[in-house]
Amino acid sequence: MKINEVLDDFVKECSAKLNLMSIIQFGSSTYSRNPEDIDLVFFSNEDIFSAKDYIVLFKIINDFENKYPGLVFYIAGGLASRKGKYKISVIPQQKLDLVLLTDPFFIGNLYKDKDKKILFGKNPYIKPVILDKNKIISTIILEINFALRRCLDKNTLNESVTFLFKSILRLMLVNVDPSRKGKLLDNFRSIYPRLSLPENSKLILENKVGDKDLEKVLEFANKCIMYLNEK
Repeated sequence: MKINEVLDDFVKECSAKLNLMSIIQFGSSTYSRNPEDIDLVFFSNEDIFSAKDYIVLFKIINDFENKYPGLVFYIAGGLASRKGKYKISVIPQQKLDLVLLTDPFFIGNLYKDKDKKILFGKNPYIKPVILDKNKIISTIILEINFALRRCLDKNTLNESVTFLFKSILRLMLVNVDPSRKGKLLDNFRSIYPRLSLPENSKLILENKVGDKDLEKVLEFANKCIMYLNEK
């Protein structure tokens, strides 16, 4: 299975059957030679992503998973139905998400992502987003709560710890530079020299999580929250 060919087929199928304004690929898969994890955002043409489009999207995903045993899909960061070498994450967005800024962290990072690719349609009008410290703190807390729910499952523990750590780093850098994954640690050190990173930071970002790394990432999150709250 060639993941880029599968991605092309998936985009063609979705663009033909869903009422979409655009499909955008973002994150590290846009510049990696052989990506195994692909992140996509689907912008609807409607104010609200329709129930019909959700059902059709689920059917398309189910058909592709049946056709390719090594492929799994995630919807909006949720749990996958199985394990697989290749992962495609789909984040449905609607016009109201842009108007109301329901997820300013995500929209802000997408706006600053210079490597993002428009796979279908047109580039949606995205305004630059600046998050104040209270919004950053509250979003870190939400990310912790989301990650902890998945950490109870041993099958998703490692990727949940990695996702949480990466999210915290990006949140702390959101108003400066969203940064490629390979530069997150260096950029964090240069901007927050007073805040120490977890001992195995590089390994955690590579999804190589040790027994005590969840505790270390949670302690790191607390330090970041306390630092922001004191400013």
